Amino acid sequence: MILRPVILLIAFLMLGFSTASAQTGAPQDWPVYGRDNAATRYSPLDQITPDNVGDMARSWTFRWGDTPKNAKKLGYAGENTPLKVGNWLYVCTPMNKVISLEAATGRERWRYDPAVPEDAIPYSATCRGVAFWRDPEAARGDPCDTRILMGTIDARLIALDADTGAPCGGFGASGEVDLTEGLGPTIPGYVAMTSPPTVINGVVVVNHQVLDGQKESAPSGVIRGYDAVTGELAWAWDMGRPGLTGLPPEGETYTRGTPNSWTPMSADADLGLVYLPMGNSAVDYWGANRAAYEEEYSTSMVALDGETGEVVWHFQTVHHDVWDYDLGSQGTLVDFPTADGPVPAIIVTSKHGEIYVLDRATGEPLVPVREVSVPMDGAAPGEELSPTQPVSDFPSVSTGEVKEKHAWGISPLDQLWCRIMFRKANYQGRFTPPSLDPFIVYPGYNGGVDWGGTAVDPERGLLIVNYNDFPMYN
Repeated sequence: MILRPVILLIAFLMLGFSTASAQTGAPQDWPVYGRDNAATRYSPLDQITPDNVGDMARSWTFRWGDTPKNAKKLGYAGENTPLKVGNWLYVCTPMNKVISLEAATGRERWRYDPAVPEDAIPYSATCRGVAFWRDPEAARGDPCDTRILMGTIDARLIALDADTGAPCGGFGASGEVDLTEGLGPTIPGYVAMTSPPTVINGVVVVNHQVLDGQKESAPSGVIRGYDAVTGELAWAWDMGRPGLTGLPPEGETYTRGTPNSWTPMSADADLGLVYLPMGNSAVDYWGANRAAYEEEYSTSMVALDGETGEVVWHFQTVHHDVWDYDLGSQGTLVDFPTADGPVPAIIVTSKHGEIYVLDRATGEPLVPVREVSVPMDGAAPGEELSPTQPVSDFPSVSTGEVKEKHAWGISPLDQLWCRIMFRKANYQGRFTPPSLDPFIVYPGYNGGVDWGGTAVDPERGLLIVNYNDFPMYN
């Protein structure tokens, strides 16, 4: 059954807003996944214009050579955003090979292979990016004075010398930290870092993906901070054990089955906060037996103190999320115009189409958020749904409800079959209760604003949103 899969780019005019202050490096550089820790994805370069873009020609091509040995069984996803610092690019391949290239020519400078085993591949082999960090205490030219930090799909945090690609020997054990420590029993592919870590004031903040829909007792979604020089654990945030700020006692684990944060994070070094887009709990479509701490933090933007890991504030975008509407994109930091002047803000986009604008110091909405009633009929027996959901007064990117007339088929018979399936399915809008019978989720878990995120143009006052219009038949 296919119902109009579309990718939309939507722009909102927000006169008077500007990008947040962030460590952006030189204008010609892209030193962080979202260009800066504010995740603006905005470059001030003006060499390419509407007048000359048609004259552009390819300068060079580089093939990284990282392809699956068995393409029928193994998925490789090329989702990388390269970093550019000075004359060099830093690229990671699906299996976490890191390559440095000369930006002007594409010449390979160095390559590092962490030898990730193929049985570690979760949904697909994915590396969205790496982090670049310059040690302010090191002299230029010292080993690892500049570092590339990467998380792997087999759950390691690796530090490399940005100039040579050699592992930083003083970081963890021979340049690596084992991220499975404290998680308890894991199965290859269950725990993976697919997004780059975020560095804030010398602390490497690490999140990880936990494979969906497998077990209630899946490994923990614990968030951890590590010293960027030594790799020592600085803090841990385990929502089920808030008093535990380090490793669990011997024989114990971080709380299993808790929501995880798998997508890139943003950060404000001046406030000392890192912003975590959280997923929902281990069993995505069933929540009757979730713990109170899971209900509190799932599908929320959570601000942690980057030095201690303590929760400063959190804002929930979906109550009792049983739709897998986890926050898939970075929060974008801007200075938002208000009647009292610009306020440091974070823009939170969601898979269900809502856009929330929050004070990034406190989490309080800067654009009103209302609780609206949602459908309750048809839920699986024993489920306890939330009767309301938070809706923002900021314009939504949702395109409304999907209808039978949107059914598509390559022939009239295919379209007729699709219409029949649509009529048989339970569908009451974007918060249709998951049921034992077929049901439609729209936007689906691949819909709305996912890890592609948003961008801001401070010159024109634009928020540009990448939106997947993709219903799911479950």
